[in-house]
Amino acid sequence: MYLLKVDSNGAHQWSKSYGGGSGSQYCHNVIQAADGNFVMEGSYSNLMMMLKVNSATGAVIWSNTYGSSFGATPIPWSHSLVELPDQSLLAAAHLNCCGATNVDLYMVRT
Repeated sequence: MYLLKVDSNGAHQWSKSYGGGSGSQYCHNVIQAADGNFVMEGSYSNLMMMLKVNSATGAVIWSNTYGSSFGATPIPWSHSLVELPDQSLLAAAHLNCCGATNVDLYMVRT
């Protein structure tokens, strides 16, 4: 996943790549948290990844992956990432994991 920060005039401040693993990587959501830092949520392989990034430098404050039990095929496709009043984070995603007609809802709260 790639994050680029620009100022109010569009001038480049910093840019960084995050993540890893093999295969395609997708960034589904980026929000600015109440503390001013950025939270990114995306997926690669069969994992959902969330990380908090320092808005001044782009340095990773924390990162976590979720979903190692999804199996080999499904990729979590996130639809929403919000910060709750207690500053925890909630991401909602769906998984196409059990055939063409079965879709599972997946939620992560940090």
